[in-house]
Amino acid sequence: MKTGLFKSLLIGTTGVVLAFPAYAQAPRALYNKTVQVSWSVTVSKTGPDGSKKNASSAVFHTVYVSSTGRLFERASRANNKRKKQTDNAPGATQNAGGEATGLRFVGNRLVGNTAFAEGARRWTVSFDPGFSSCTVAVTFGREGGKLKRKGIDGVMYTIDSIVPSAERCSIREGNPFS
Repeated sequence: MKTGLFKSLLIGTTGVVLAFPAYAQAPRALYNKTVQVSWSVTVSKTGPDGSKKNASSAVFHTVYVSSTGRLFERASRANNKRKKQTDNAPGATQNAGGEATGLRFVGNRLVGNTAFAEGARRWTVSFDPGFSSCTVAVTFGREGGKLKRKGIDGVMYTIDSIVPSAERCSIREGNPFS
C-alpha cells in the first residue's frame, strides 16, 4: 500500500475497519442535488481454485444530498453477465454485501470508502468553487500487499491487479430516488 494512501484505515486482525474524522456538513450549494460518479475497472484476479481470470466491470455511485444535507446513495457494479446494486441510507456503515462502507464530506470533497475482505477502495469527488462541476479519483489500498473481494458472481477472489479508468462525475438538480 502506498504510504499515506489510507491514513483513515485501521487494519485489524478481523479485517479492515474504517475510521473517519468528524462528519463535515454537506455544502449548502449541493442541497437537493444529485452527484453521479462512475468508472471502469480492469481486474486480473485469482479464484479460490487458483484459476486466473481477467475481467472488466463498470462501477456507479449515485449520491443524493437532501434538502437537509443528508446523503442517500445507490451503488452498483456490473459486468457483461451480472449486476449487483445496493442502496445505502444516510450514515450507513455497511453495504448489502456486508462490506464496511462510508460516505462523508471532508471540506468541499465527497469521500466514499469500501473495505473489502482485504484492502479497500476510496473514491474522492472534487467540486469546482461553484459546485457546478466535479471530478472523481479512485484509489485502492492493499492490506499486507493483498486485495481480496467477492466478485459480482459471489466468489471470493484475490485481486492481482486492478486499474480504474474512465472516471466521470456530474451534478444535477433533484432527487433521482423519488
